[in-house]
Amino acid sequence: MMFVVTSSADKAAALSLTSPLESADEDDASSSLFYPNIPSHLFFRYEDMTIHASRQSLSRLIHSLLIDRTSPAFVSTNVNIPVDFDHLHLSPGSRRVRDTPNAGGSSLLSEVLSFEVLERFLGIQLSKTEMEVVYSPQGGPMTDYVVHLPQGLGGGAIGVSVTRAMAYRRAYTRQDAEKLLGKKLRGVFSSNKTIMNERITRQILHVWMPSGKIANVVKKTWLRMPKDVLENTIAVVSTVNSKWVFNNTMAQRGYF
Repeated sequence: MMFVVTSSADKAAALSLTSPLESADEDDASSSLFYPNIPSHLFFRYEDMTIHASRQSLSRLIHSLLIDRTSPAFVSTNVNIPVDFDHLHLSPGSRRVRDTPNAGGSSLLSEVLSFEVLERFLGIQLSKTEMEVVYSPQGGPMTDYVVHLPQGLGGGAIGVSVTRAMAYRRAYTRQDAEKLLGKKLRGVFSSNKTIMNERITRQILHVWMPSGKIANVVKKTWLRMPKDVLENTIAVVSTVNSKWVFNNTMAQRGYF
C-alpha cells in the first residue's frame, strides 16, 4: 500500500502516518501485518520530481528528531527527476543557494538539489548559505548550508553537508564508502563546533548516488561504522536518475 503526497496537506498527513512511537527496528513486512491500513511507501509527487521513501525509513528519521536525539539515523530515498536542471521549479531557498557565493568546488548543482529535495520532503527552511556561516577559528571544514526544522519535527538549526558517492568507470567499493563517510563525518563535526552565528545541535549528511547498488554499499558501510564516529548524524541517502547531479560541466559553464 502506498500514499501519494501532492500538497502541503498531504505532506502533513504523510508525516502523521510515520509515528515515532513505532519500533525503529520494525521492517516493512511486519509493519504491514500490524498496520494493514497504513501505507508502507510514501511518494512525494510534484510536476518536476517524485521523492519516494518507505514509511519505515521516514519513521526512523522522525523518531531520531523527536525522541532519540542522541543517536544516528539512516534514511533511504529515491528521487525521480524527468526534467533538466533549468526546468526544475526551484523554491526561493534553492535559488538562494544557487545564486549566492559559495566556497568554490564543483558540487553546486547537487547542493541546490539537496535543499530542494529536503524542503519538499521535510518542510525545512533555509537559514544560511555556505558563505553566510561564520566560523571561529576560520580555515577549517565548512558546512554547505544551515536549515531550520519545522516545529512539528522538533525545530532547531541543523547543518547540512552534501556529497556524492560514485566511481568513474569501475565498481563502487566498501573502501570508497568508508573513505567518503569518514571524511565527511569528520568535516561536519569539526565545522559544527566552530560555527558562531547558529546554534547547531544536529547534522544531516546528504549523499547522492546514481544507482541502488551504490546505495546498498553506502548503507552497509554506514551500519558497520562505530557509534562514536556517527554520533547523532542523520544520513539521507538519495538515489537519483539525473546525470547532471554528477556532472559538473553544467554548473561550471553557468547553464542555468
